[in-house]
Amino acid sequence: MSTPLLTAPLLVVATASGAALGSAAGSALIRWPDGGSVVRPARSRCGGCGEVVRARDLLPVISWLMLGGRCRSCHGRIDPRLPLLEASSALGVLAVVVVHGPGLSTGLLAMGVVAVLLATLTDLERRIIPDRLTLPFAVICVTGSVLLASEAGERRGIVMWALLVPILIDLAGRVTVALGARRPIGRGDVKLLVGLLALSYGFPAGPARLVTLALVIGGIHAAVGLAMGTVGRRDRLPFAPSIALAFLVVVLLPDSTIPLGGVLEVLR
Repeated sequence: MSTPLLTAPLLVVATASGAALGSAAGSALIRWPDGGSVVRPARSRCGGCGEVVRARDLLPVISWLMLGGRCRSCHGRIDPRLPLLEASSALGVLAVVVVHGPGLSTGLLAMGVVAVLLATLTDLERRIIPDRLTLPFAVICVTGSVLLASEAGERRGIVMWALLVPILIDLAGRVTVALGARRPIGRGDVKLLVGLLALSYGFPAGPARLVTLALVIGGIHAAVGLAMGTVGRRDRLPFAPSIALAFLVVVLLPDSTIPLGGVLEVLR
């Protein structure tokens, strides 16, 4: 272990906490796109038969495996994205704790990991990232990052990156639409960036790396899709997966250097 603080009980708690956050995010994944709430109804129900899910069937990942991916009552198929979100959240939070150790800032980063995973799945399915996710997430991340900052200059930098850059990106999108082209980055993506830019400010060139990597990954995604004929020139591709991957690189590989020129050289 890189630090004596990373004890086995801490890692178990981190993994379990990540799985629990992923389970809560799973409720949002199912309910939010159709206007539902994660608190009403208070108890989860099967989407097929409407039966209340028992407590023993709510254990993240484990219950899904024990039930064979089927509802205990009607044997209908349980959405496989739920255990996927729970497992990836558990691994993501564990990785954040291993890299950064326990602390308040680690808690914010862990929340960011779960948020980008949820945003990715909603964007892939519906091509939207709900305001119910992005707006509270932005407020929590900007406020938390500012409160944890030790210097006034750092606090100003967080606010400037978190607010100014998304505003500029949004303006560029509006100009593109005014010129008759399709908006390259959705408004949900822009709102998601607010919180992520605040979280990434504490890393070396974090915000710049986040934006650059997201654009490069998104460009590669689009180029591959066009080359394979799976997307058209006017199709809107989900950008949340690119943002999520870029954020994970910034957070989990904070000391790595991935210059844009080097990426382009590899592509050639």
